Amino acid sequence: MIVPDFKAIILQILLSALLAVLSAVVGYNIFVRSLEQTQVELVESYISVRSRQEQALFQQAQNLTEAAQRVFRLRLANLDRV
Repeated sequence: MIVPDFKAIILQILLSALLAVLSAVVGYNIFVRSLEQTQVELVESYISVRSRQEQALFQQAQNLTEAAQRVFRLRLANLDRV
């Protein structure tokens, strides 16, 4: 009589362990997917911010170049008068 009860307890322990392992694996996979998605979003955000910054720097450099060209042409025109 003790043997069948022992087998039932062992079976329940094994099923509980299996369920715990399965839950851990599924939870881990969900966590990893969420982490990967967050990393993708962060990289996309970084790229967006960085491209705006680079575009602003390029525009500033272009504006400075155009201003320098205007000043150079003005001085060149005034050089002819001297």
